[in-house]
Amino acid sequence: MTQTQSDLAAQVRAVNDLLEAGEPSNISTDEHSGYTGYKPQFIIDAMNDVFGIGMWGFEEVSSEIVPTGDKGGLLAVAQVKVWLKDVQGAPVGWGQNRVTRGDIGDARKGAQTDAIKKALSYFSIGNRAYQGLLGEDSHAQPTRRVEPKPARPQTTLRNGHGSPVVVKQQHTPKTLFEQGKRNGLWSEKSISKFYAKASEISGRLQSQTHWDMTPSEMAEMAQQIYEQMPAAVAGAN
Repeated sequence: MTQTQSDLAAQVRAVNDLLEAGEPSNISTDEHSGYTGYKPQFIIDAMNDVFGIGMWGFEEVSSEIVPTGDKGGLLAVAQVKVWLKDVQGAPVGWGQNRVTRGDIGDARKGAQTDAIKKALSYFSIGNRAYQGLLGEDSHAQPTRRVEPKPARPQTTLRNGHGSPVVVKQQHTPKTLFEQGKRNGLWSEKSISKFYAKASEISGRLQSQTHWDMTPSEMAEMAQQIYEQMPAAVAGAN
């Protein structure tokens, strides 16, 4: 994987982390199709935060108003191509939005942003939506939402303009393990290293059957995993 590919993968993860951190307020369900997904504006805001304005964009390929065949109903349909700076290829997505109360302009805008969202999915942006992870079951534990937020960020990146982007996330054993796994600190075959690190930070024995790390301790672990990333990458090379 080249440096550009590595940077892009990190930026995609940062966008998805921002989206996940904003759940469930950034999620909506289409009343006609029943599809649950991220609200387009939240995806656009996350892209601007991580990549930077001017470092990504879109081009509307087509836009039309078509009849739905449902008692004179109308549907706005748009085709949009999105691009990322220095990335070859510009995937195309289709979007649609019903015309309500005769507001064609609003329907066209809705179709356009829907198409942007779908085109960005080719870069795995918003992948929790099309993986079916945004249903009510994924938020069945309200206590997770009232825990104190970590004192320090999980990841700090810089967008296309060099400005820092802070990604905050409610940490779980699974997210910590996966983050360390990506950084080469442990794997499924060396899971004992993960629990040893957790035990070291908390000062208490942590295991698969006993896990009592506090949110602040997990935030500290996430920070240490992130700080050890360069050494892990260098060791892998």
